[in-house]
Amino acid sequence: MTNQAKTDNANLPAKLALRRYFLNKYHTSQKPLVFDACQGEGVLWETIRRSFKCNYWGVDIKPKPGRLRVESSRMLAAPGFAADVIDIDTYGSPWRHWLALIKNLKNPATVFLTWGQIMMGGGNAPDEVLEISGAVFTRLKIPNYLKVKISERILPYMFCEAEKYGLKIIEAVKARHRGSAQYIGLRIEPAQSGPPSGSPKKKKAKKRVKQ
Repeated sequence: MTNQAKTDNANLPAKLALRRYFLNKYHTSQKPLVFDACQGEGVLWETIRRSFKCNYWGVDIKPKPGRLRVESSRMLAAPGFAADVIDIDTYGSPWRHWLALIKNLKNPATVFLTWGQIMMGGGNAPDEVLEISGAVFTRLKIPNYLKVKISERILPYMFCEAEKYGLKIIEAVKARHRGSAQYIGLRIEPAQSGPPSGSPKKKKAKKRVKQ
């Protein structure tokens, strides 16, 4: 049985570079509110906050003195949840958190996803992921090799899923690094229902009435 190594600060330079890129591009006009869904030891955002001012709060299921111990996907799904930056640095699959977030997100935000190594046991393909990918037979036992194939190709499905909830991905960046995990940064905004503000309005063509 293949076990996935759990290391909070693996590939720290790549994670830091990705976050600094988005913070400097989208969050310099005012202090952003950062929600860290998988706080761990807090090293990542402790490092960033030495040079970048932000309002920060984090949760984790790991016990630690003074920490709010909670399943963070529930926080993302809670009515009224709002943050400018959402960091989902999970050990394995971030998609349960992602689906909870996009169903609830109402404001522009930057989202960081850590997608861990695809395990041969299919651990990165929970039922909701299989359903979205079209594998509607989730109640049957799916061969491990098929779960791995679905996991490897799930990224575009998950990005497109955001559109169903009125969201538009403005920018997507993947950090370069060695290793099998993927570090992804996204800029997401609510899709505009009408023409952008300040855009010229189309004049209605006048109907000619025959004399």
